[in-house]
Amino acid sequence: MSACDKLDGVADGIISDVRACHFNPRSLRCPAGADTGDTCLSDAQIEAFNVYNTAIAFRQPLGSGETQYPAYNVYAGADTSTGHRAASSGRFSP
Repeated sequence: MSACDKLDGVADGIISDVRACHFNPRSLRCPAGADTGDTCLSDAQIEAFNVYNTAIAFRQPLGSGETQYPAYNVYAGADTSTGHRAASSGRFSP
């Protein structure tokens, strides 16, 4: 995630400023959109990323008044120093 790591001013393998990160997953698209391994993303993987990263607008408000469900922040807690996303512990560690 080198595209977003330095947005907090430090290249440390952790995306701290997730709101400023506007990464386009298509920049990692595999040739012809086919899954060719772990060095690129297939069209299906890019679509899955986009689904999680897009808010859902309800056709009608819920009983509690909500009209949408916010997008899942796919960058929250991202720690790319190991090549994998850090597990969510529910705690923030600066």
